[in-house]
Amino acid sequence: QIDSAWQDEIEYTDNGAVCLSALLVKECTDYTIIRRARIGTGIDYWLGKENDILFQDSARLEISGIFEESKTNTVQKRFNKKKRQVQSSDSTSLPVYISIIEFSSPKAFFAKKTD
Repeated sequence: QIDSAWQDEIEYTDNGAVCLSALLVKECTDYTIIRRARIGTGIDYWLGKENDILFQDSARLEISGIFEESKTNTVQKRFNKKKRQVQSSDSTSLPVYISIIEFSSPKAFFAKKTD
């Protein structure tokens, strides 16, 4: 039943990447996902400190999933593309993390963007 329910490769790749990225955020940083970002901000989620009861935006997160890496669509190329994309919200001066999840190998690339 599960196999027949998820037939859209883009959707299940994106959803899987979000789930794994949420775990990486919690494991590798002091942040947690607090809310979805609006379209056009250059990021997917706003992050906040785990113990901050006000859940203020403290960092940014951009996520990308790759079902199967190819010569033209590698994890590194996708990371470079996402580094450019998140610049549209750099005016916030908040740290930004980029998570690329590749499913065929599988592998995860999770990094804080530096200038």
